This record gives sequence, C-alpha cells and structure tokens, in this order.
Amino acid sequence: MKKYGTVYKRARSVNLVDGWLERYNEFKEFEPRTIDVLGIENERLIMPNIGTDGEDYLPLAKCVFNSSKIDNGIEFTHNAVAQYFSILSSIFDFQKRLPDDELFLHDDLHANNFVVFTNGKVILIDPDSFTTIKVPNKKYKYSHLHQMTHGFMTIMMGLQRTYDSIGEK
Repeated sequence: MKKYGTVYKRARSVNLVDGWLERYNEFKEFEPRTIDVLGIENERLIMPNIGTDGEDYLPLAKCVFNSSKIDNGIEFTHNAVAQYFSILSSIFDFQKRLPDDELFLHDDLHANNFVVFTNGKVILIDPDSFTTIKVPNKKYKYSHLHQMTHGFMTIMMGLQRTYDSIGEK
C-alpha cells in the first residue's frame, strides 16, 4: 500500500524481535545501499516509495539478463553486479561488529531483492528478511557464514555463465 510517498509492507513478524529496527538502522549506517525503514506500525514496515521520483529501476536479475527498460551495456551491468557483491561483502563484514553469539543476516538474498536504478545505483530491498540469529559460540557463527559463502559462489558461477553467453553473441 502506498501513501504520501511511503510504502507500508506487512513484515514477517518472526524477524521483528525487540531491537530489530535499531539493529537494522545500525546496519544501514554501515551499508547505506539498503532501503530506508522509517518505522514499524502494527507489524508493517514503513519505507519510502522508491519509485516516486520517476526514475526507472529494475531488479538486478532483469538487469543482468539484458532487459530493455535499463539497457546501458555490459559495463553498466558489470557495475551493478559489482555493487551486489560489495553489499554482500558488507553483510559479512558487519558480523564482526556483533557479539560472538549473534548474526544479523538477510535470509532472502536473491537478485530480485536488489534493485538497479538508471543512474547505476543498486540497493538491497526486502528489509524484513534481515533476522537476528543466535548461535552457541564463535565457531558456529563462522560455520554459518561459510555455508552462506557457498551459496554466493553458486550465484557467481551463474553470473559467469550469463557473461559468457553474452560474449558469444
């Protein structure tokens, strides 16, 4: 639902535990390429409507697969993908700031949850997918991060196959 340039999104309430907004804003300060959350009201996130200024944007997945809405060539796409991985890297780096028994991770990190604007800016959306995960100790914390790294490597291989197929045309 849109109202006065804002969007109200029903949040996954399981993730919105006490302190969620404060932790999210702490991450947002660390990594500004994430959507703003202006507040929480009745388990709904209040966010700016990113489409109000008339600038076109697409999910990263469509940008990578050469959509006509934003088609600024391979360099534009390369920059968008580089920002995607930079944001992922920031998520990993942010974990170092947390207690050893805690993670704050986005559990839906697919390319449709990153949007690319015509000016090349990329932002991570779907903020209610960030969740605090308690782990028994530092060993389990880094084991969990290692599993996520494997998933990112799979994404990278898929993107490489896409680049290869573009180069063959």
